[in-house]
Amino acid sequence: MSGLALVAQCNKRVGSGHAVETSHLLRCLSQVECRAYLTKGTPRELLRRFRSSQLIPDLSVESLSSVAVDARSRGYKAAVLNALQVTPAMVKALKSSGLKVAALSVNRRVRGADLSLTLGPKNMILAPEFARLARRPRRHRGPLREIMILMGGTDNSGTTASVARTLAGHRPRLRKTIIVGPNFAHPAELTRVLAAVKDPSFRVIRGPKNLPALMRRADAALTLGSDTSLELACVGTPTILFEEASHERRQALLLASRGCGLYAGSRPLLPLLARLDDAALRNRMSRAGRSFVDGLGAERLARALKRLAV
Repeated sequence: MSGLALVAQCNKRVGSGHAVETSHLLRCLSQVECRAYLTKGTPRELLRRFRSSQLIPDLSVESLSSVAVDARSRGYKAAVLNALQVTPAMVKALKSSGLKVAALSVNRRVRGADLSLTLGPKNMILAPEFARLARRPRRHRGPLREIMILMGGTDNSGTTASVARTLAGHRPRLRKTIIVGPNFAHPAELTRVLAAVKDPSFRVIRGPKNLPALMRRADAALTLGSDTSLELACVGTPTILFEEASHERRQALLLASRGCGLYAGSRPLLPLLARLDDAALRNRMSRAGRSFVDGLGAERLARALKRLAV
C-alpha cells in the first residue's frame, strides 16, 4: 500500500493557515490515499473540508508517535507535518514507525526530514481559485474606493482593532471591509471599537466563502506578512504590510522589496494609505505580486509528496 498522513497545527495561537493549506493540498493529491490529523482547536467549519480526518491533542512527541503508529497500520508510507515550527524531535516521532517525513514550516531546514520546505512565494499552498485569478489581467483605476483589512485568521496582536481606531472617521466615502477569520482572537474588542466609532464606512464579513474574489475586488489591503499577504499578492491587490512575529516581518520586507506593497513598520498609516491613491503605483504593485506569487505552489509540492508516498 501507499499513502500520506497529513498533520497540521491549528489553534488560536498559530491560526488556521496550516489546516487551510492542508485542505488545499488534498485537492492536488486526489489520487493518493490520505488522512488528515489536525490538532485540537481546529474550527468545525474547517474539519468539514476533509474527507478523512482525526483530531489529535497537540504536536507533542507522544501525540505524533501515535499518529505514526496509526498511519503505518493503514499502510501509509509518509507523513507531511505542516506547523509554525517543526523540530527534529517531531520528525523523529513521526519516523518512529518507519514513515518518511516532509516538514513544512517557517524553518529553513529541519534536521532529519526527508523533505524540508519553507513555505514562501513560490511554494505557497493556495486554493486553485488563486492561480486562476493570477492569470487574469487586472487594471487599477482612480483613487482608492475600497480597502480590505485582513490580518489572517487569528490576529493575536489585535492589529485589526488598532487599525480600525486609526481609520475611524477618516475618508468616510472609502469603504473599509474587515474580514474576520474562523480563529479570530479578539472579536469582543473589535465589536467594542466599531460600536464606539460609529463609522458606517466599516463593514465586517465573517468567514467569507468567496475570499479570493473579495481580495481581488479590493483596491488595496492592510494585512500581516503571513500567508494572507501572499494570497493578496497572487490576485494583484497592493498591500500595506504589518507583522506580529519575526517570520512575518521577513516576509513583509520581502514583498515590499519586490514591489508588491508598502512595509508599515513604525511609520504612520494614513500617509501610506494616501500613497496608494496613485493608480499607476497600484498597477505596478499588482503586476509585481502576480508575477512573484503564481498560485501553483500546491501543484509543485504535490508532485514531490507523491514520490514520498510510494
